[in-house]
Amino acid sequence: MEKGADSPGFLQSRKQFRRVKLSDYERQYSAASVIYRQGDSPDSLYLLEKGRVTLAKTRGDKRSLQKIVTEGSFFGLEEFLLGAPHEDEATAALDSVVLELPRHLAESYLLSNPKFLYELCEYLARKSRSLDKAFFLAGRSEGARLAAALWLTLQGGGNGQFPVNTEEVLQSLFGATGLPLGKIADFLAELERLEIVGRSEHSLFLKSAEKLFRYAEYLEDKEHFG
Repeated sequence: MEKGADSPGFLQSRKQFRRVKLSDYERQYSAASVIYRQGDSPDSLYLLEKGRVTLAKTRGDKRSLQKIVTEGSFFGLEEFLLGAPHEDEATAALDSVVLELPRHLAESYLLSNPKFLYELCEYLARKSRSLDKAFFLAGRSEGARLAAALWLTLQGGGNGQFPVNTEEVLQSLFGATGLPLGKIADFLAELERLEIVGRSEHSLFLKSAEKLFRYAEYLEDKEHFG
């Protein structure tokens, strides 16, 4: 079974911070509230405990959804580690509870836990490999573009633990590709038939990123060779 690509699994439990009074660092956000803005300094490490958060990027007058963060996942991790300004804006899509660990506390914990650092390296390596594949596919056939956009939307779902509302997935893929919603729905139905994605009530989750990319490569070859 694949690990989720969203965050190192070792840190997805509050138990890892049992020596810290976590309630002091919990923040509640009502739906549509901004958690941080694009360009803000990465002063905290964020863990979504309850609700749903979207990450969106603005280029000129265009705003595009980059990712949907689900419960139990960190976000803003890369900027936190690099000390670089946030590249996107984080907004609560639902009423949400976010654990915001200030830099001094998060750094102290990370540096004292070599197991986490090992899992962090493993996580970043997996994410880098998948991103390479996604960007390679993004400018190619319709199926390949849809696969890349789907992975970017559901990149936390490698082990089936991060379902995302089906309508949110449809709108995200429509915004990323501009393809008709009917064609996107047919694509998702085929992925479900092939057991590449799964369905949980009104949500979808990614069962295997590797199978998704292999299917996209198959569609690419099929279009090229007929």
